[in-house]
Amino acid sequence: AKLEELRTLRSCFAEMFTFPSCHRMPLQHYQSLAFDLCHELVLHLLHFKQLKETELDGMVRNPRLVRGRSMNEDEIKQEFTDNALLQEKLNLQVFKLVLEFVNNPTQLSQLARELHQEKEMDNAIDVSGKAQDILKLRYADRLRYEALMKQLIDRSRLPQGAGGGVSEEIQEILTEIDSFRHQLSDPIESLRNSILSLADIMIEAARAENREEILEAQSILVFKMQMSVDKFEEVHTLVGDEKWESEIRDDLLSYVHAYDPTLPGSPITLVAKIELLVREKWWKEALEHRPVPTAADASSSIEVLKLLWFAVESNSPDSLGDLVETIKAFTIKEFQKFNLNSMDALLDLMQEGFPREIFDLYSKGSEIMMTNSSSKKYKMYVDFLVVMKNRLLAVGLVDEWNDFIAKVRKRENRKKNLINMLDVHQLGV
Repeated sequence: AKLEELRTLRSCFAEMFTFPSCHRMPLQHYQSLAFDLCHELVLHLLHFKQLKETELDGMVRNPRLVRGRSMNEDEIKQEFTDNALLQEKLNLQVFKLVLEFVNNPTQLSQLARELHQEKEMDNAIDVSGKAQDILKLRYADRLRYEALMKQLIDRSRLPQGAGGGVSEEIQEILTEIDSFRHQLSDPIESLRNSILSLADIMIEAARAENREEILEAQSILVFKMQMSVDKFEEVHTLVGDEKWESEIRDDLLSYVHAYDPTLPGSPITLVAKIELLVREKWWKEALEHRPVPTAADASSSIEVLKLLWFAVESNSPDSLGDLVETIKAFTIKEFQKFNLNSMDALLDLMQEGFPREIFDLYSKGSEIMMTNSSSKKYKMYVDFLVVMKNRLLAVGLVDEWNDFIAKVRKRENRKKNLINMLDVHQLGV
C-alpha cells in the first residue's frame, strides 16, 4: 500500500508537466498533496519503528512468547540486525521523497518539529536544513529588496542637477525592484524568526547526534541573524581559539561591518553595530559608519560619535581630526535647531585637544542664534554665551573671548535688554 502511495506521489508531479498549462492544477495543489502523502508515510514509518522496538524488547524478555518457540542468542541478534537494515532502507526511501517533493518551508518546519519531538534527530536535521535553505533564500531576497528601496529613496531625494529625477541609475533600481516583487513573501522579521526556530531544532539535534559541523554552522547562522555580543562569544567558545582566530572571527566581523542597520526589521542598531566593531578593535572599519547630521533626532548619532571618539583616542589619537569634522557638522546642525546642550559631552571631549575648533563652533553658533532669534530667546542666547566663555577660559583663549564679546556688544548695542542681560552675567571685557 505504501509503495502505491509512492507511485501516486510521483505521478502527481509528472502530471503537472504533461498537461497544457491551462489544464494544470495549481502548483500549491501538488505541493499540498505531496506533503500529505509524505507526512503520512513518515507517521507510518515512525509507528512501524515503534512496533518493531516493542516486538524486539518483548523478544529479549520472553523469546518463546513472541514467535511461539524459544530463540537463541544468535537468532535474537540477527533479528536486531535485520530490523536495523530494514529501518535504514525505509528511512532512506521515505526521506528521499520528503526532501525531493516537499518544498513548502512551513510544511517542512512542521515535519521537522514532529521528528524532533520523536527524537528522530538526524531526520530532523535534514528536514530542518531544507526548510532553512528555502527561508534563507527568501531572507536574502528581502534584504536586497529593502536595500534597493532605501537606495531608491536616497537617489530620489537628490536635486535634478545632481542625478535626481528618473535617471538611468534610478531606472535600473526600479527594474531590479520589480524583479523581486513577485518573490517576496513574509516580512523580514517573520523570516528571521522562522530561520531561528529551525536553528534551535538543528542545534539541539546536532548536540544529541554529535554533529559538530551542524552545530558550528547553525551557531554562526544564529549570530548573523541576531548580531549580539552574546552570540558572538557563543561561537567563539564553540569553535575554540585557534579556529576562531584563523577562520571565524574576521568573517563574522566582516558580516557586521557590511550589514546596514538602518534597513527595516534590522536586528541591530547602528550603536550596537559600532559597539561590537569597536569592542573587537575594528575601529577603522567602525569609522566608516560614522553618522551624518540630518533633521532627525541626533541622540543615537551622538552616542555613536562618543563610542568612536573613545575608540580612536585609545588606538590612534592622531586620527581624531577626521572625527572632529563630523562632530563640528553635528554641532552646527544642533545649534540650528536650538539644541544648545545636546553636544556637550562631545564638546567636552574636544575641548582640550581642539580649542580653536571649539572657538570657531561657538562663534558660528552665536551667529546662527542672533540671525534667527527674537527678544524672547535672549535668555537662551546669554546662557549659550556663558557656556562659551567658560569653555574658552578653561583652555586659555582669554584674548579670543574678549575680542569676541566686545564685537557682540558693539554689534548688538541697540538691543538694550540683551546688553543688560550681558551685564548681569558679567559677559564683557
